[in-house]
Amino acid sequence: MTPYKVIIVDDSSLVRSILTKLFAKDESFMIVGEARDGLEAIEMIVSKRPDLVTMDIEMPVMDGLTALKQIMHDCPVPVIMVSSYTDEGSDYAMESIDSGASDFFFKDLLLQPSGDGLHEDNFLLRCKVALKQKDSLMSDQLFKIQEQNHQLILESFSHLVKIEEDLAIVHEELRGTLRGQRGLILKLCRKDGKYICMYGEGELLHLFGMPASHLVGKDSVELFSHEPACYQEPFYNQAWNGEKLVSYEMQWKGLYLLTHLRPVFRGGEIMSILMISFDISPQRQMEQRVVFLRDNDALTKLPNRASLVRWLDDTIRQPYSSLTIASIDLDHFKVVNEVFGRNVGDRILQIVARRIENCGLYEKQFYTARVGGDEFICAYTSSNEKSSRLLAEAIFQSLMKPISLDDQQLPVRISMGIFSRETSGFGAYELLANAENAMYFARKQGGHQMKFWEPSLNEQIKRRVQIELQLKRAIERREFRLVYQPQYDRKNGRVIGFESLIRWNNPILGQVPPVEFIPIAEESDCIIEIGEWVLQQACLFGKKLHAETCAPIKIAVNLSSKQFADDRLCDIVKHILANTGLNPGCLELEITESMTMDVQSTLATMRELKQIGVKLAMDDFGTGYSSLRWIKEFPLDCLKIDRSFIMDICSNVYNHSIVRTITAMSDSLQLEMIAEGVEDEDTAQILDGFGCTMHQGYYYSKPVEEHEVLDAYLSLTRNDYS
Repeated sequence: MTPYKVIIVDDSSLVRSILTKLFAKDESFMIVGEARDGLEAIEMIVSKRPDLVTMDIEMPVMDGLTALKQIMHDCPVPVIMVSSYTDEGSDYAMESIDSGASDFFFKDLLLQPSGDGLHEDNFLLRCKVALKQKDSLMSDQLFKIQEQNHQLILESFSHLVKIEEDLAIVHEELRGTLRGQRGLILKLCRKDGKYICMYGEGELLHLFGMPASHLVGKDSVELFSHEPACYQEPFYNQAWNGEKLVSYEMQWKGLYLLTHLRPVFRGGEIMSILMISFDISPQRQMEQRVVFLRDNDALTKLPNRASLVRWLDDTIRQPYSSLTIASIDLDHFKVVNEVFGRNVGDRILQIVARRIENCGLYEKQFYTARVGGDEFICAYTSSNEKSSRLLAEAIFQSLMKPISLDDQQLPVRISMGIFSRETSGFGAYELLANAENAMYFARKQGGHQMKFWEPSLNEQIKRRVQIELQLKRAIERREFRLVYQPQYDRKNGRVIGFESLIRWNNPILGQVPPVEFIPIAEESDCIIEIGEWVLQQACLFGKKLHAETCAPIKIAVNLSSKQFADDRLCDIVKHILANTGLNPGCLELEITESMTMDVQSTLATMRELKQIGVKLAMDDFGTGYSSLRWIKEFPLDCLKIDRSFIMDICSNVYNHSIVRTITAMSDSLQLEMIAEGVEDEDTAQILDGFGCTMHQGYYYSKPVEEHEVLDAYLSLTRNDYS
């Protein structure tokens, strides 16, 4: 049985990977494509004609519900909505069904541990049920066009039959039709076992330099040559034996011809055969092009993912000792397209494809495919692990070389994941998933590196997916809270502010540290909503604290890179300050050096924030790449020295020198300075000696809960650390 073709649509590559592995467990399904948003899904459905589509709801560019409605209108196909928002009875679920979805499934059931596999089996069963609707949903527009064309041809045959009755009436009309259709018509009779031409007309005869007057009296061999004539003779015989309509295709003089034969009766006997042929070369060439694009990438001419999977399935069955899968991703390729244009981006992809293929020229089994916008897979067999690693390193080094385009040397950065094992016990999709997981971790560790798969990666991937799914509803479930760490001025013996720090307690995952969930939130765009919530809660608390202490205590809030780049940031800050009543001068927004790479945009945003009246601090100073020239230009109020320089300042001469230099620079720029990570009196005294008397760290207080802040404030105010 031919497997059902499936397209998976989800903005998370990790979710797509898990669904791919789930479908791979059932031979009834075959993944033919993956899309990251609704618009990409619609384009893929038109080209790949799937039997089933699974689609997320919340996606960038075009969300799932909008895409669903367009799919049902333009190219109906069974669609199952798979989302965290489609639990039974939800508005999204009802709207999905009303818009034409075959079913909806709660995504969390597939991604949470299930020892008995009931959720997975239920999902696959519901997919099969949805497929039963295919016949009623599939568009028949193409088939209608073909039927109409066929009907036109049959109508032409009716005219041909009438030629015998009233040739003078229809003759000119038929000639015009044939000229427009690049066709020909022949009238044949059988004499002495041969088929002889009695009449001929048509544009194709003129095209081939065959005057109609020269055809009369010639047999089929003289007309077409020996091989085409022999090919057609069985069809002529069928028509001469009374079959009412005989149709066939043939190649003649470089063209594809569709030919119809119909016997002409007179007095109950067959007197002749009418033959009409049309040039269908453009259609056949288009079909060949469609077949090529079904299995290959149009830009690089490499095989696509579906072809790769078939090759892997065949290769796994062969007795090779080891199969290596290399998943390759171009780092920051989107930036290349935006800066240099898509034409340059396309040329880079073509060069990368050629470089990969060249690495396998001398390998017996080497297969390269383009499986995504900037993603490639190469797979090869090897006799031992050493040769496998050497070839992987050769591929990596080949791709690392700069690309010369239009007198420019463009650097290439890639992330590459390697899975190399004996093929027994693994399916094609599992091999690919492992290699892609390794590539994903290479990219998350900064990219520009090669990483080999290990079993622990799959568990990390699974946890990451769970975190991403739970993050989407953490705010509405009130799972976040803020804690506050004091900032202490030793010179004046008082607390000058509190830094707000987010904490997350999830009922499924437990306590998730910020260092784990913040990067995931950044990637999934949840960080915008989370950041706005933090800003709102911190300002509310700051207003409350001012009322309790009667002191202008500063509240510091960290901004994410996406928040800082958001055009709405200043409006959001204004709105929250107005709603909470917090004095703008008591709010300090912290950014990091990495956010300031686009200097002109950074300056514009900072100046607009300063007009509101808030303070600006640069967090983790010393760990990034900020130019001193631009530090002078930025309207900053404070520099925060990163804890990595502070924690061993007593023993590390290098860090000792760096902190002293930063302190002197800050003093010359007339900026406040706070040292993070102060944990003992010796460190505090060294910092005092440099002139840095504003500290933050466990020596003074750990981050405390909101209800403990006032006690911490009073305790630090009473104690003398000076």
